[in-house]
Amino acid sequence: MPTPISIIIMSYNEEAIIEDCLKAATRASDDIVIVDSGSTDQTLAIAKKYTDRIFYQKMDTYGTQKNFGADQAKNDWVFALDCDEILNEELIHYLKTNDFKDGHIYRLARKTNFGGQWIKYSDMWPDWINRVYNRHENKFDDYLVHERLTGFDTMKKIKMPGFVYHYSYNNYEDLATKYDKYARLGAMNLIKENIKPSLLKVSLGPLFRFLKTYIFKLGILDGKLGLTLSIEAARMVRKRYKYYYQLKKPN
Repeated sequence: MPTPISIIIMSYNEEAIIEDCLKAATRASDDIVIVDSGSTDQTLAIAKKYTDRIFYQKMDTYGTQKNFGADQAKNDWVFALDCDEILNEELIHYLKTNDFKDGHIYRLARKTNFGGQWIKYSDMWPDWINRVYNRHENKFDDYLVHERLTGFDTMKKIKMPGFVYHYSYNNYEDLATKYDKYARLGAMNLIKENIKPSLLKVSLGPLFRFLKTYIFKLGILDGKLGLTLSIEAARMVRKRYKYYYQLKKPN
């Protein structure tokens, strides 16, 4: 028998993309939960056309937002979906027909779009992430960026067929802004977890990240875009450590 799932979606001023996200999500689940952190545009007006299960919670961390959404879900199995992600047909069918097994975490692939161009390599395809889980077995941790499901290291992981279209970066300015945000949150997370980066990581981390993205993950095959992504990824690592030392200094 297919296992019913709830889809939880975090939102904040997502009027440009949330309707496409919800059109696909409502085809995969009868229980759509929106956790909004104070949208001031048309996000909520659009969302109300697709679900009345809309809740407000002030933003703390991405993990706490998703855990709050899971607590509101009607079903034990939940899918944590972002507003800029749209389910494709194969994944919709799988979510509607699969019998999800306890003791497992289900992974999905993301296909990322950059200003109208699909990224084919550069460590972004396939971008596997853990998103479907039993809320009584797993929760998201409180990492400030790139939150993780607890237990993901030890539980069996299943790769689901299909993927989500990921509309994350509109242009180069958008990419730089988001990577700067990730760098700052990453630095804050190091301090929060009382992790001191080694001199080796500080000195060679940016170079390794560039080589990983451009060479080992074949970013070179994405042409100019791949080079840009690799440079920005390396710059993000460098800025993470820069922000770390800035934040560690006495006021």
